[in-house]
Amino acid sequence: MRPWKISVGMTAIVLALVLMIAGERFAYLQPHFQIIITDYWMPVAWYGGLAVLTLMVLFYAAARALGLADMGLKVDLMERSIRRGGGGQTELAKKLGQEYRGQFPDA
Repeated sequence: MRPWKISVGMTAIVLALVLMIAGERFAYLQPHFQIIITDYWMPVAWYGGLAVLTLMVLFYAAARALGLADMGLKVDLMERSIRRGGGGQTELAKKLGQEYRGQFPDA
């Protein structure tokens, strides 16, 4: 798994939770929503975008610090090696090739 994929997923999850909670807390702004959107759309979009970008960068830095980038590369390399038939896993490579072709003899 790549760190940027982790950061995008975690950001989406956190934003969904924040929007669910904030929706209840900012219900008093509902009568003024039209004014906010028409007059203040630029600052709201700007600061919201900066908040999302900051959250993404923080999750990316955390994933890099935990070593998830190296682990993802190692898993990708191992999977490609097994699919080629290398690494002493010839039986597994054969089964993966059958699965890829849609053949399931043991099912």
